[in-house]
Amino acid sequence: MTTVDWGVEVTLVELKIIELPDSMKRAMARQAAAERKKRAKIINAEGEATAASPHR
Repeated sequence: MTTVDWGVEVTLVELKIIELPDSMKRAMARQAAAERKKRAKIINAEGEATAASPHR
């Protein structure tokens, strides 16, 4: 449901201060680390595939 249904049109919402719980910060940090590790594995595998290719 949107605010238009109430006769109000919202054009901007601004968040000034956001405080995250430490547990959420740690979870976000773990997720970011997992994404970096995943990307590093992909880059490594691509490099190995390129090195093994006979068409260098």
